[in-house]
Amino acid sequence: MNKKLGVAPLMKGDDGKRVTSEVVIVPDATGIAHPTTDASTQKDGVYTLDGVYLGTNVESLPRGVYIVGGKKIIKN
Repeated sequence: MNKKLGVAPLMKGDDGKRVTSEVVIVPDATGIAHPTTDASTQKDGVYTLDGVYLGTNVESLPRGVYIVGGKKIIKN
């Protein structure tokens, strides 16, 4: 390997030309400031506590704990 210490590698842009401009690293974080959700989304149906969809009829299911309309219910 032929490496010369103290020599910066040449950087080339997408056009193949040597990059000569200065790169400034800003310490401020950028990204998603305020994520939003769709509050009107409600999942219809019956789910297990693991999130497995079981259909829409609670009456046909055995005893247990289910999620219906986003709330836990206990079927005795």
